[in-house]
Amino acid sequence: MGLGELYIPVAAAYAATLLLQLRKKRRLPQRGPRQGSVGRPSRPVLWALLAAFALHAAFLAARSFTFGFFNSGGIFEGPVFLPFCLAGIGLWLWSSRQEEEAAAITAVAAVFALLSLLLPKGVIPPSPKSASWLVPLFFFCEILAHALFIAAAVLACLRFREAPFFLKAHRFAVWGFVLFSAAQVSGAAWCYLGWSIPFQWGFRHLHSAAIWCFFANYIHLRFLPWWSNRRKAAYLAAGALLLAAYLVALQFIEAGQVRIGG
Repeated sequence: MGLGELYIPVAAAYAATLLLQLRKKRRLPQRGPRQGSVGRPSRPVLWALLAAFALHAAFLAARSFTFGFFNSGGIFEGPVFLPFCLAGIGLWLWSSRQEEEAAAITAVAAVFALLSLLLPKGVIPPSPKSASWLVPLFFFCEILAHALFIAAAVLACLRFREAPFFLKAHRFAVWGFVLFSAAQVSGAAWCYLGWSIPFQWGFRHLHSAAIWCFFANYIHLRFLPWWSNRRKAAYLAAGALLLAAYLVALQFIEAGQVRIGG
């Protein structure tokens, strides 16, 4: 059984979370506004998300042993690891009793997981230049930062009218920036070890620099008193769109790479 077939139950579990959430969204208005927020996930949604997260973890574990030995590249690849990170953020929000925010992130995780069905699931064979421990560190920090940037945009747009709740989105963006900065440092060190230079004038490096500058600018918006939470939410949403454009373009650039495992 190829990795593409192994991913089908994972996608089905994410689809179940999305369908259960949409079903609850249709039914709640009939109960009246005092019965809870329309966006809050019910317990079946939580169980479906837990099942999706567990199946996804098993899929990543299977992917990491595609070549008969552990390969971190099988785990830390954007199309398969990004939805997993978003689902983990959703579960963390659920455990923190922030149910409306958890519902929003869960829906986004499900959408990204379903979009991954369209992409090849095979693993790119490791090269001698990827043997360093800097490689999994780079990809882990980069993809988790992407997830935090997306989560920050979703929460900011959801709660920008309420300053205490907007603070959660701001913290996600800041921690995303910290992890993304760690990715830039580890990536530069890996690039130096593998290619004898810390930076290349290529698509990936230039776009990473653009994302870093974009969110560095966001952090400094706090020095502008007239920049409201609504404007910050719009800025974070623009950052998520910039990131999405990068991820889509990257799939076309890497489409021709040899993959093993289906």
